[in-house]
Amino acid sequence: MSNKLIDKNRTINELSDSERKFSEIFINSPFGIVCFSKLGKIVDVNPAFCKIVDMPREEFVGKAVISLIKNRLSVKDIPIMLNRLKTLLLGKLVEPYELEFNGKIVEFHPP
Repeated sequence: MSNKLIDKNRTINELSDSERKFSEIFINSPFGIVCFSKLGKIVDVNPAFCKIVDMPREEFVGKAVISLIKNRLSVKDIPIMLNRLKTLLLGKLVEPYELEFNGKIVEFHPP
């Protein structure tokens, strides 16, 4: 019984350490990062992303990725981004590309 408790505590500590490391990378990265759910809702954006697009975090978190695509992308980039978003949500790889977001050219590097 005590070994199970030790293993559980070790797992909890490792998970906590992993979350802390991710948080530090996310917050301090010079690259803009957008995290979204499998349902297409934006979970979080990092400070670098907000700075790049010159918009506050509150404009993104909790919103549907698709609504931001339709409201902030240039008309020529909308069908491309929708197709790539669909591909990502299906768990497939997408090559990096440039697009115009909120009047600025940004590079999109999917995971």
